[in-house]
Amino acid sequence: MSDRTIQRDLQKLSRFFPLLSDERSKPYGWYFDESFDGSLSAVSPHEALTDVLASKFLQNYLPPPIKAQVDRNESRAFNVLKESTCKSLIGWPDKVSHIPNGIQLLAPEMKQAVVDKLYDALFAELKIEINYKDREKQTVSPLGIVVRDQVIYLVCTFWSYKDLRHIAIHRIQSINLLDDQVQYPENFDLEKYIAEGGFTYPQNAGRVSVELEFMDEAGNHLIETPLSEDQVITEIEENHLRVTATVEDTKELRWWLLGFGQYVEVISPPSLRDEMCQKAKQMYANYCK
Repeated sequence: MSDRTIQRDLQKLSRFFPLLSDERSKPYGWYFDESFDGSLSAVSPHEALTDVLASKFLQNYLPPPIKAQVDRNESRAFNVLKESTCKSLIGWPDKVSHIPNGIQLLAPEMKQAVVDKLYDALFAELKIEINYKDREKQTVSPLGIVVRDQVIYLVCTFWSYKDLRHIAIHRIQSINLLDDQVQYPENFDLEKYIAEGGFTYPQNAGRVSVELEFMDEAGNHLIETPLSEDQVITEIEENHLRVTATVEDTKELRWWLLGFGQYVEVISPPSLRDEMCQKAKQMYANYCK
């Protein structure tokens, strides 16, 4: 078949498909419009539902090539759900959602070019060179991504050091991909790093046994969602609970306790009780001048 015949056939096909011609030079090049979904494979309603939910909830977890594919599949997936005879599948995306703990802060602004390059580096296991806030260029080995509330963090190592760090992606001003492969620290495990307190801002090393008294039902939720495996709850009187548990000694523990205000009292350890007492005095001074 001659090139001329192929060009004539492509012209005919362009009447029915989003085929575009690049006429900057001969022979003309032909391509599908980038918004066209050229997949010819059938998608079941269950697969379509998965695509819709992936687009809704997994945007921050996918490398750019897969994220782009999920976005392209989303419109087709919606059409498949609309044509489905199972009405329950159609409405399911509107029946599920996710709420983070605490006040929902607005997401920080991120440079999309930085995010895309970072995910590409993580996907290809390549080192990167970054400008982080106002610091000079630093060589970083990207190891993992952690999404916490509205902030996306990069777990990494700097230069040739082996100690793990995490940095907020929105504070990266610029990024360059390097040719060097990432050398993972021995026995690195992202979930282990999180479980061992990588994101909990330790106040003191190790764990601490706490004894707390909750009033006015403030601690009732701990009956169903314990602080720790060794938690013990004793009911002192109606809606008044004493809770003992072994927990990580972190700043988050203090923020959590302060969130209960006057409805919790730290009984022990004495050091934590004294610390909360000082904070209460400072709060009193702030409000009752």
